[in-house]
Amino acid sequence: MNYSVVDYLSISKDGDCGYCKSSETSISHGVGADCTKPPRKKSKLLRLERKIEKMRNAGIVFTPSKNVTTPEKTLEDFVRENDAAYPRKLELELVPSCSDEKILQECYNLYKKYQMSVHKDEESELTFSSFSNFLVVSPLQPYKDAETPDCGYGSFHQLYRLDGKLIAVGVVDILPRCVSSVYFFYDPDYSYLSLGTYGSLRELHLTRSLARQSPQLNQYYLGFYIHTCPKMRYKGRLQPSYLLCPEAYTWHPISSCLSKLDSSKYSRLNDDKNVKSAEDDVDLDKTKHEVSPTKLYMLREYALLVGKTCASRMFLRW
Repeated sequence: MNYSVVDYLSISKDGDCGYCKSSETSISHGVGADCTKPPRKKSKLLRLERKIEKMRNAGIVFTPSKNVTTPEKTLEDFVRENDAAYPRKLELELVPSCSDEKILQECYNLYKKYQMSVHKDEESELTFSSFSNFLVVSPLQPYKDAETPDCGYGSFHQLYRLDGKLIAVGVVDILPRCVSSVYFFYDPDYSYLSLGTYGSLRELHLTRSLARQSPQLNQYYLGFYIHTCPKMRYKGRLQPSYLLCPEAYTWHPISSCLSKLDSSKYSRLNDDKNVKSAEDDVDLDKTKHEVSPTKLYMLREYALLVGKTCASRMFLRW
């Protein structure tokens, strides 16, 4: 038996959690690897060493080949749908967000349970109307043609059922170039399964599946990244991951951004100060009437917020 050496880390109140309502609840404790000891050998290497030792004792000379490597497994290798060898059955279903009332009620009950347990929300605040406005009603209109994947574009709920019971829901927007993760909630009774991490991997698998139907749909967008929120750190563990510079609107590997975010909560991620977003080059000469300097300032501010491409397609009426 090959044991790992760990240290007790005691209780720590350092750090802030964006999901905690009070600093008194931001507490962690546990054990960690002893940094003064060498890392534990992998089981695969230990098995190889035992095999070589047995062969040497039997008088057999064993020389491992340097050219033979184990093929790296892909995400698809780990996803097994309806494997008869497993006693439990996990099913995933992708449905439009405005589906039938029975499914919506089921999702709402799970959402309320999740919010009360994980985020400590008051039950009185968790109305069906607030749930619907947050995760059901969408400005995206369903769209489907020969160029879209089979499911089309729009807002969807990905339902996770274990032996027929709804245990998690992933809310996603399927867009022409990416799958955008909106929200994920699960049954707290199954929190030991790390369903949040599993959900992000399944959504990544969904993106790759859709990309085989529509090659231009090849990105997985995880939404906002708040560096000071520990519960968002999992987003950076999916590699390769990129963060969008809030000023230049250019993408950068998250590994090159961490030191900047450690120093400041807000940081320009593009080191070249001369780089500006092409979306900032808005043209206000097309206004139909003369406007006051104040309204012109407001117009420019709005155009910069939506970007050049979107602003050129809009008619703003005062």
